[in-house]
Amino acid sequence: MCCLVFAAILSPTAFNDCIHGQSLHNDRDRSESIAFASYAGGNWEIWSLSPTGNNPLQLTHSQEEEQYPALSPDGSKLAYATNLGKIWIVGPGKVPQKIPSLPENCTHPAWSPDGGKIVFVAYTFIDGKEDSDLWIADLNTGLVKKLALLDNIQRNPA
Repeated sequence: MCCLVFAAILSPTAFNDCIHGQSLHNDRDRSESIAFASYAGGNWEIWSLSPTGNNPLQLTHSQEEEQYPALSPDGSKLAYATNLGKIWIVGPGKVPQKIPSLPENCTHPAWSPDGGKIVFVAYTFIDGKEDSDLWIADLNTGLVKKLALLDNIQRNPA
């Protein structure tokens, strides 16, 4: 299971990091940090970095590959996708939670303006043909539905 604890991106308060289920105290100020994916360690992981380029900090540490970080509108939560096609959400000091009831091969999460929904891409591969559709997950009700039925590939919602 992928494990990440996200220190508040826009808050000057420090939070705990979770690395494979263990909480580690980190009192570094991560206010105004930028979240990004990097292959620096030989595996895609989520990192944070100050806008000046100082203090890079690896936030995820797992055998899975984590990419496509997306901050909630208020900066308090982080959504990201793994190479296993799952989307996870984590808040400060919390254990990551997988969004339940998603279709297979999900990626590219993006938050709704109110922070209550996540739009994402779900890929299908049928008879050698790749296709994708935009889906939306309501984080309050748990309802997951296809957002649009279009031919070919859709990706990178924002």
